[in-house]
Amino acid sequence: MSMKTAEIFVPVGALGSGEDRLFRKSSMIGHLLSNGMSGYPSSTDLRYWALLEERTMIARRALALIGLLIAIVGLIWIGQGTGVFPYPASSFMINQTPWIWRGAIVLVIGLIIAWASRRFLR
Repeated sequence: MSMKTAEIFVPVGALGSGEDRLFRKSSMIGHLLSNGMSGYPSSTDLRYWALLEERTMIARRALALIGLLIAIVGLIWIGQGTGVFPYPASSFMINQTPWIWRGAIVLVIGLIIAWASRRFLR
């Protein structure tokens, strides 16, 4: 009997996080069942998956923030290249067409990073 997915409910405080968590980890359950265990993960396994989930969430948020900051830099470069955002006044980027293109490329890269962080790190 093999299980594709399973739900594991961890009560408050069991993992030291202070909140209830519901895990759906097919690889963990498959590993436990393939090793001849009863299907109930040990507290060590649950802590590992909780820590992995927490670190993945932190990485996702950090990458999304980095992507958005890169996108903002791209918007500023576009604004300076078009002359819409002429600050500082002595900037060499004001009304310069190459900075419009460079800003557009940086904007797209930043948005791709933000999108990919939400899409692929799950």
